[in-house]
Amino acid sequence: MTEARKASVLAANVLITSGGSHAIVLAITAVCNEGDNLLLTAPAFPHYKAVCDSYGIECRYVPMLADQHWQVDLDVAEQLVDDRTRVLCMINPSNPCGSNWSRSHVTDIVRFCERRHVPIIADEIYSELVFKGEVFTSVADIDTPVPRVILGGGAKHVAVPGWRIGWLCLVDPAATATAWMRGMDRLAQLHTGANSVCQEAFTKALLRTPQAHIDNLTDQLQRGAAVYNRLLEHDIGLSFDPPRASMFIMIKVECDRLRDIESDMQFYERLLDEENVQLMPGMIFGMDGFLRATISRPPAVLNEAVDRIIAFCERHRRSRGGGGGPFRAAGSIPVTVVRGQGEGGGCSKERISAVLSVPFCPSLSISL
Repeated sequence: MTEARKASVLAANVLITSGGSHAIVLAITAVCNEGDNLLLTAPAFPHYKAVCDSYGIECRYVPMLADQHWQVDLDVAEQLVDDRTRVLCMINPSNPCGSNWSRSHVTDIVRFCERRHVPIIADEIYSELVFKGEVFTSVADIDTPVPRVILGGGAKHVAVPGWRIGWLCLVDPAATATAWMRGMDRLAQLHTGANSVCQEAFTKALLRTPQAHIDNLTDQLQRGAAVYNRLLEHDIGLSFDPPRASMFIMIKVECDRLRDIESDMQFYERLLDEENVQLMPGMIFGMDGFLRATISRPPAVLNEAVDRIIAFCERHRRSRGGGGGPFRAAGSIPVTVVRGQGEGGGCSKERISAVLSVPFCPSLSISL
């Protein structure tokens, strides 16, 4: 980062928050009013959509392209901007995709925002967790008059999520977003901030944690990501773009290759029922047809989980000739799932087409 760019990062424009989620709330609600809209690159961390829904803000997903290393489709973004678009939110490196955009693509996003006069909220909480051979580019390292609020926190690379230490920093070289900063500062006073003991300890952790520790952590994550390559050795309708950063991998599922699996949510439910392995359905991140898994678990756990995912897909795989009746695993029994309570304490029953596969459901639960 050049000296001129460093000069745009001012201590007066930094707020300490109660975790990264608190920073998201402040950044969005200080710039958006009810009825406004924002652009969110998707798949995205679900808290952004939850904040929008809570405050009457329309969340407009801008798709990221899985076959282009999860780059943002800026052509779609052009079509989504209108006179009530207040900000573009981006997460880089990505949760849930594990992507790390090139400097060229980050610059393209910034230039788009310049042209459309849209400020940026850049969630860079995974910026320290980029894999060997990768280079992270912050939006703060691009020369532009566009105001940028950069979000960070201690839950990831310093691995202290329970401390609730987060921060935001406004980079505003043209001094056009002072009201945004003032609004975030005022809103921050509505919430008890991070406690002073953790702030002191976290400061020491930032200053004294050796780079070798971070390198070891990212090396473990990279080895965890490599375990998922085993999925590609089987013709089971799963594929992915290899992660380059963060703690996650986004897996595409071709439901038409599987029997009795019509969506990512159904894949999630059936896999959990039959194999006791929990992946997160893509629909909660704003992109159907995908599943998010973590790469941070120990290799033995990841290998066991991958074994079960492969077994699940093999059992559900359609024959090459297609057709066939409803799938039922050997020894399985159909069940009726009872969900929800009616008024007055009565149960509202919903008949669910489900299979409880007792022989195939290991006692050890694996949440990815």
